[in-house]
Amino acid sequence: DILNLKGISRAGIGGRLVVYLYGYPVIARSRMFTGDKSKSIKNFSSPDGSYGFRLEQDSKHAVIIPEKPVALYNSRKKLMAAGIRKFGIDLSFIKPDEEKWKRIAEAYEKSANPPDTVKFNFKNGLM
Repeated sequence: DILNLKGISRAGIGGRLVVYLYGYPVIARSRMFTGDKSKSIKNFSSPDGSYGFRLEQDSKHAVIIPEKPVALYNSRKKLMAAGIRKFGIDLSFIKPDEEKWKRIAEAYEKSANPPDTVKFNFKNGLM
């Protein structure tokens, strides 16, 4: 969340910190749910229903990722003001699609979050 990122930056490592601006961050990883990769994706929601999640296969593990990608493009200036200069865009869990990648890059250039994305815990803090 933004408060923790600011605290880390004030501690002197903001210049080395890479902040994730777009993608499907892995929330949990487990070997217990691995199995047939051809099985359908399992969807579920947070207890309060505010976020959706899905279970995916990643190498030898099952991972839980958000149903919608997390995007923080419109917070980049705020992060830079906090001393953070390095940012990452993760295309894991996104099928190759040149048009989609183009829209993701254009949104980054405009500092505008692409449609159908969430900020997840960036604004509301850790749950």
